[in-house]
Amino acid sequence: MRNLFTIQNGKRYLSIILGNLLITGAYAFITVPNKIVNGGVTSFSMILEEVTSINLTYLVDFITILLLLLCYIFLGKTFFTGTVFSCICYLVFFSILHSTGLALIVPPALGMVVAGTIVGFGYYFCISAKSTAVGFDVVALILNKKIRKSISHLACI
Repeated sequence: MRNLFTIQNGKRYLSIILGNLLITGAYAFITVPNKIVNGGVTSFSMILEEVTSINLTYLVDFITILLLLLCYIFLGKTFFTGTVFSCICYLVFFSILHSTGLALIVPPALGMVVAGTIVGFGYYFCISAKSTAVGFDVVALILNKKIRKSISHLACI
C-alpha cells in the first residue's frame, strides 16, 4: 500500500483547501448576499426547476452525483478522490463562511467581476491539484482530455 501521507499529497490537499476557501468565500461573501446567479450546477438546477417543477434539491443532488460518476469514469481515481475531498471542503467552508453573515455589498457588475476573479483562482488551485469542484468543470476536463483543447477555450463553448 502506498504511503498517503507524503509531502506531495500534503501540497495537493492544501491546494484543494485553498481553492475551496477562495471559491466559497466569493460565494458566501459576494454572490449570495448580492443575489448574483453565477452559473454552475445550482444555477442550472434553478432554471430546470422552473421548467420541470422538480424540487431544486433533487436536481442539484442528481446532477452532482452524475458529475461525480463521470469524474470517476473519465478522469480516474486521482481526480475522483480529490473531487470528493473538494466537495467536503466546499460544504464545510461554505456553511461556516455563510453562517457568519458577513457580506460585501457591491453593485452587481462589480460583484460579478470580483467574485468571478476569486472563483477563477480557486478553480485554478483545485484543477492544478487534480481535483474539481464537482461542477461543470468536470465536463470541461473530460472534453479537454478527449479533444486536447484548453479548458479555458471549452468554457466559451
